[in-house]
Amino acid sequence: MINMIKKRGNRVPAIIGFSGLILLFLSLIAIFYKLHNWHFLAAIGSWFLFDYLASFKTKDTAFQLLTRDKKTFLNLYLVMFLLGGTIEIIGRFILNYWIYPFITSLIFEFILLLYYPFILFSFRELYVAFTRASGIKWMAFIITMLIGILLWQVGGFFSGDWEYVVPFYSNIKLFNLHFFFIIGSALLVLIPVYIYRNIFKLKD
Repeated sequence: MINMIKKRGNRVPAIIGFSGLILLFLSLIAIFYKLHNWHFLAAIGSWFLFDYLASFKTKDTAFQLLTRDKKTFLNLYLVMFLLGGTIEIIGRFILNYWIYPFITSLIFEFILLLYYPFILFSFRELYVAFTRASGIKWMAFIITMLIGILLWQVGGFFSGDWEYVVPFYSNIKLFNLHFFFIIGSALLVLIPVYIYRNIFKLKD
């Protein structure tokens, strides 16, 4: 499988996309039955599926980098890891805007940070996939943001895996979602796209 995509330009194998679809499906079942910590499955599932879809348009998805240029992939992973850590430090520990009721140990805290890059990868890859499908970047951005809100925020609300407390924005909501976190979802698309494009010089 690895040899199939070492050469720049080959798509991610369909088995990766299919595996991601299965993991996402299992995550949705876990959300429905309120089985906690489903987001660990969803992080890998969304990355695999959206990376596969994006590989129809670009030669520079995260999975393609993993198989072609491990050093660049590790650097990208490290940057996304630091970005995820920064988000958690500011949002959770400085501003106290959200909590994870079912993450109660340092081990799970660390695992959460390890999975963060895969979530950020998936936002960028989904944006690239919809850019290919629609040909309109602003539409791809909005669709990606909405899917992110449905999966991560609505899913988290429904399962009870995280709770938001935003006192200064408590009266500004859209579809019962704090406007602050809609802006946050937009940044989760824009920042990874910027990092891929401008820091690592990777093509959409």
